[in-house]
Amino acid sequence: SVGIFKHGMGYRTSYEFERRISLDILTPYANRAQRQMELSRVRSATNILVNGHALTTGIDASYGAAPEVEQSALDSTATAGAISWKGLLKWLVDRAKDGLPIDTVLGNYDAYFQWLNLARAGFQLGGVPLFRGPVNFVLSSSAPAGKLVGFSKADTLEELVEAGSLIQESDRSVRNQTISYFRTMNTGFRLIHGDTRSVYDFAN
Repeated sequence: SVGIFKHGMGYRTSYEFERRISLDILTPYANRAQRQMELSRVRSATNILVNGHALTTGIDASYGAAPEVEQSALDSTATAGAISWKGLLKWLVDRAKDGLPIDTVLGNYDAYFQWLNLARAGFQLGGVPLFRGPVNFVLSSSAPAGKLVGFSKADTLEELVEAGSLIQESDRSVRNQTISYFRTMNTGFRLIHGDTRSVYDFAN
């Protein structure tokens, strides 16, 4: 089963505001509300990538939480809390050897800082020479601390949008002399294949 959630934004103005002020003044507020709505969707996607779907009878266990690999098991000389390029490459190679190559790595801002440190040390962010395609880093502020989530972008996650759920409407209330604007959509994420994910734990 796939959980479908309502993501929405809205703001309220007074009649006087709409009558006397240019709507351009609302743009920064609408932009922030839209950004929060997008972050809400990213949180949902990240949660599914890390924790999978709730298991019910008859569902393959691979659709549960993504398996974790500890950095120290791949590189005994690694420093806890810092991404080891040896451990990272071993993780990527092992996934490729299993026929499940990683082309996208997701992490939070601290992990991104670690990723940039690797680039400064000579690790190629644009692609690992060992593989044919690049390994891209994507940011998610809700990604777990000290961990990278690796997956194959083309066959791991799909967003499902409920038909007809994109609603944009406004409401004028004479009683309290306000105008409200709303935008909502019902969406959820499903794992296409549950075995295309892996979590690299560099915290330990």
